[in-house]
Amino acid sequence: MTMLNNLLLVVIIAVKCVFASDASIPALLWSPERSMAHLPEVMAHETVNADTFLNNYLDPLMKSSQNSAVIFLQDKLHVDDFTKFADVYSVDSDGGAFKNVKQLMEDHFSLELPQVLNPDDAVEKLISFFKKIHTVSSIKDVENLNLSGDESFLLIVNLEPVHSQSDQEKALKQNDETIGAISHHLQKRRINYSALYTALSAGKGLNEHAESYANRHLMADASVNNNGTFMNVSDGNIYVFLRGAKLCLKRGKENDHIYTDPCDLNATLDVSDNTASFSEWTNKTANIVLFFPNQTFENETFNVHFSILAQKKIDKWIMEQLVLNITFGPDSAYNTSLQNATLSKDSQDLTISVLYSYHCTEMKMYFDYIHDKELGFYKGSYLLLDGFQVQPFNIQHDRFSYAQDCVPYFTTPIWMALFSSSFLLLILYFGTIMVLNLSIMDRYDDPKGKTIVVNAGAE
Repeated sequence: MTMLNNLLLVVIIAVKCVFASDASIPALLWSPERSMAHLPEVMAHETVNADTFLNNYLDPLMKSSQNSAVIFLQDKLHVDDFTKFADVYSVDSDGGAFKNVKQLMEDHFSLELPQVLNPDDAVEKLISFFKKIHTVSSIKDVENLNLSGDESFLLIVNLEPVHSQSDQEKALKQNDETIGAISHHLQKRRINYSALYTALSAGKGLNEHAESYANRHLMADASVNNNGTFMNVSDGNIYVFLRGAKLCLKRGKENDHIYTDPCDLNATLDVSDNTASFSEWTNKTANIVLFFPNQTFENETFNVHFSILAQKKIDKWIMEQLVLNITFGPDSAYNTSLQNATLSKDSQDLTISVLYSYHCTEMKMYFDYIHDKELGFYKGSYLLLDGFQVQPFNIQHDRFSYAQDCVPYFTTPIWMALFSSSFLLLILYFGTIMVLNLSIMDRYDDPKGKTIVVNAGAE
């Protein structure tokens, strides 16, 4: 057994030398039986070193005579892999490429450590505690093992390499299926275990791709998962991400202004790496321009030019002007050219903290016909930006800062709940007041005295 331990140490050290990196690596811990309430939690920006990771997390969780340990090791892993391939901005997301990992983390006791320095060093020291050590790479290897819940063991699962694959998302899905299958198999055998999912080194992430498609912290990398387009413009001073854009034009009749529904023109605009290339930046202002040239709809060709003027204040930056220009060809059946048409931000708060970016899953802006009477003809028309994120100031570490979302503090469901609760409390209040105002009779019949007689006069 000592030779096996030494061999495993040599293998891990050798692999570590190949994939060595000073960058931090995410680590996910879960256990179907053991609570993790006693383990210290860390903030997203905090980094846990190898000794702290071993002493405060692995030892309390995995060193038990009645609890086995399972370690899923990948070649490289970065926290941005989860934001790229887990579809984190979809409300109904099932986890994307991390479907099984997401389910395991939600169904069991779990803990997330976004940044761990050299977690494999902690794994090396953990190996010496276990007498039985198994190294596998697939569910078939696990099925062939003689595992028992009577004695603890360490199961090291070497997952398939990811960052050397051309399709990283597919490779992550395969590893996720392996993790799910092995975890389900252990539970089926009624084996108590605690699991760790981490890597030997940090992946490249988004901050190491600045030359090709730049960096994002919260949004997915469009060039990898085709989920959107990231744009680094004005010499890296403005970051823009856009998943898609749509234009809806409704043309009312000239006389009675009867508006059609749905849109007369409902076009999906083409987004490319050059969509925001006309943006301009200074220390105090930024003109964020989205230009969609040569768009087509029903054999019509038109250009769409949308701009946002951002002003930097002391502790915030504000998107003050939203202007749309639409130009059709001279022979267009629409015969429409909208120049400098202002768009209404509706109830969206476009004042953002100076240290934050701005994000909106669906940023729908209507033609501001209230302030511009000429646009009344286009009432109901709008421009929709899907998965829009922008940061024109204070970009640090070559990535988006944390985002201020466009979702308001009080949404429609919240207002409905508050109104319903207030209405019920009001009924309860009046009911209580009525009960408290009930009074008893002030006169009673005396059985030994004269009967009370109430004379009723005839009307």
